[in-house]
Amino acid sequence: MECIKDEAVKAKEIAERKLSERDIAGAQRFALKAQNMFPGLDGLSQLLEVVNVYVAYEKKIHGEVDFYGVLSVDSSADDETIRKHYRKLALALHPDKNQSVGADGAFKMISEAWSLLSDRTKKMVYDNERAKRDAIRNMSMQGNQHVSMNPASARQAAPPRQPAGGNLKRAHAEAAMSALNQEALLKKKRRTAELKSKSQRKGSSRELSTSEIHNMLAKKAKMEISQKLKEWSAAAASRASYKEKKDVEKKKQTAPEVAHDPRRDKTVDDAVVESKRLPEQKKSPVHLEPGVKSMTVPDSDFHNFDKDRTEKSFEGNEVWAAYDDDDGMPRYYALIHNVLSKKPFKVEFSWLNSKNNSELGLMNWVGSGFLKTSGNFSIGKHKINKTLNSFSHKVKWVKGARGAIQIFPRKGDVWALYKHWSPKWNEQTPNDVIQNYDMVEVLGDYSEKEGVTVAPLVKVAGFTSVFRQHSDPKYTRHVPREEMFRFSHQVPSYLLTGQEAPNAPTGCWELDPAALPLELLRVMTDAGIEAQGKAADTSVSERTCGESKKEEKSYVVGDRNVTKPIVTYSRRKKAEASTVEAKRETSSVAA
Repeated sequence: MECIKDEAVKAKEIAERKLSERDIAGAQRFALKAQNMFPGLDGLSQLLEVVNVYVAYEKKIHGEVDFYGVLSVDSSADDETIRKHYRKLALALHPDKNQSVGADGAFKMISEAWSLLSDRTKKMVYDNERAKRDAIRNMSMQGNQHVSMNPASARQAAPPRQPAGGNLKRAHAEAAMSALNQEALLKKKRRTAELKSKSQRKGSSRELSTSEIHNMLAKKAKMEISQKLKEWSAAAASRASYKEKKDVEKKKQTAPEVAHDPRRDKTVDDAVVESKRLPEQKKSPVHLEPGVKSMTVPDSDFHNFDKDRTEKSFEGNEVWAAYDDDDGMPRYYALIHNVLSKKPFKVEFSWLNSKNNSELGLMNWVGSGFLKTSGNFSIGKHKINKTLNSFSHKVKWVKGARGAIQIFPRKGDVWALYKHWSPKWNEQTPNDVIQNYDMVEVLGDYSEKEGVTVAPLVKVAGFTSVFRQHSDPKYTRHVPREEMFRFSHQVPSYLLTGQEAPNAPTGCWELDPAALPLELLRVMTDAGIEAQGKAADTSVSERTCGESKKEEKSYVVGDRNVTKPIVTYSRRKKAEASTVEAKRETSSVAA
């Protein structure tokens, strides 16, 4: 037994050497030999995963890489199947988990395949070119068979029925291509006779040779197939555009007052927005109803965060974060008084308000219309909520002086920091500056004297919402009390143990996609993450805004240059609304 194992080890070592020398066929041969001799050899299954990707990448179809083969899926596979296969391969080939020779290269290959096949436009172009080459090849094969027959056998033999376009993904394209091949075959017969007839009528003493006839027919067939493929592509694009237009019109009809945000599959009632921004217009208690605003969010890789916010998760005397109306991040806080019903969901709650931010610093943060997410909060009027999906996660809190609710970052929390935060931010600071975030892990509880210390989190390659703590301690930063406005919102998180799925990264944080901006949900490669990190390191200064309200920008309209002021988002109304609500709360208490 030991002798066989030793031979398997030698075969594996040869396979690794062959792979490093780019002898892919040799590497596969020796890897399979090692598997046949000793299947349970340590690291062999990982090496075979790597080799199989290299083999698929080297196996060209008409001179091009077969990206479907690289991801081990059929060319007719749907988007969900392709995504599952990519995720499975990414888990198996990630260099942090797979230490085999060439694992990094294999991971880059599947990332390249996923980058193309996950992009609808790139995928359509790739499929059309692939179908075009298949059709030309099939036509050429049929042409060879036709011209090689003598006239007698050509009359007797029926044209071979081949599944032309068999590699096309769409069924209608397969049927059309098959019909095209049969029609072209009949046309070839007629054209051959016409060409010979014309040659004789012109008095030529020489008839066209078999190869000349074949070349002429193949050229015409290529032109016809190319034209057909262009027509199909134009028709498909037209149908997709029409469907997209209809969907937009339908959404506008069902919810004309709400803009669609394709990020989050949550339901946020407009009444939440109105109760916070225009309280002076409200005469009766607000009832939050579902179905007003629908947003889609990608699935998390391992942990299902929706299970943490079911009807059963709510109890009395709890504080929950709710999604706001700026960019849909969980910045509102609600104190749950009583759970009136779990099926259907119905709770009695109060919004947590803040008249000012004096406990943190002199900056007029609340007065400028920003939502404070750390500090002291007062309890507002009792309301009724029937909308489960307007809530994000449960928040830790303590009771402060005079019945205030205190919420601060705690050890082990994950928070989003404003990337370009500046003490000069005000109600004129534009959204494109504000809505950029860095993810951080809180290393210790907040204290008024010391503030809080945080460590940055960086994206883990190959996953949608998995992050890890930055390995270099020099990036750890201290946030003093006066700069606690840097904290945008807490992000629900789950610490992965490695038991959630095969090759799950151990010790990494999986973050709730519903609390992340779109740019942080892109699946990235190691190279992309490294480039992003270098770009961040070379940044020499923070961006600040709100200093120049007279700044102007030139726009080209037709043949004229028109000068317009830069449009900025104003929070003045929100700030005024908060002041009015605070006064109303005070007067009601006094009464």
